[in-house]
Amino acid sequence: MKRLVSTLAATGGLIALISSAQAAAISWTLSDITNTTTSTANDTLGTGFLNNSGILIHAENFGGGALTHDGINFSAGDFSFAYSADGVAGTNATVFHNSTLSPLSASGTFGGNSVVTRTLTLGGTTTIRGTGPAGTDVPTLGTGALEIGQMYRIQLIVMDGRNGQSGRSYIVDGIDTDHARGSVGDWGPTLLATGTFVADATTQTFETQLGARTDTQINALTLHQIPEPSVALLGGLGVIGLLRRRRTA
Repeated sequence: MKRLVSTLAATGGLIALISSAQAAAISWTLSDITNTTTSTANDTLGTGFLNNSGILIHAENFGGGALTHDGINFSAGDFSFAYSADGVAGTNATVFHNSTLSPLSASGTFGGNSVVTRTLTLGGTTTIRGTGPAGTDVPTLGTGALEIGQMYRIQLIVMDGRNGQSGRSYIVDGIDTDHARGSVGDWGPTLLATGTFVADATTQTFETQLGARTDTQINALTLHQIPEPSVALLGGLGVIGLLRRRRTA
């Protein structure tokens, strides 16, 4: 039993150091959602790609209505990047994918045609749209305060399959990728950006930009609270300890 306690203590200390090093730094993974073909184009958003594990904190279909996809209930879009640095109002649009077959990836919030990086804050008590000159308002999603020390997962769905959009880069926290793969009548795949972080404050920010051509765009977003590896590991060690005690009893 003393050996088990010592192991737990050592493991807890190691995980605490790892967690503190990761706090507030989002680890991003960029992948594709493979869309399915119903006619001659990949016009139906693929299923089975979104992770719905954990506790759902917020899911929003920017620019679109409430719907369910991959077992996640998305609320109707309320947030909008409503300004850009050049004074052109940001907008929500439904032109990025087939609006009938793919209502989640067809709609999205678009910042405008300026070249600017957008900072989005999660964890606010109310949603704040970008309503003033660039730099005066920090767009915020009213997800409710984050719990310090808890691990969270963000999923961003980004799709622009209109003709002529291929090669248009999407940057999230400095990581660059080609997000607009659709061209010549083929919608192509959808970008899925997945980020995990350990909250060290009640809010968390990240940055997005559409490369050097335009502002930014997000079609939909999810935020889940997920079990920390420390919790799962300590729980597993506890089970092992109980089994050992039963064997020696």
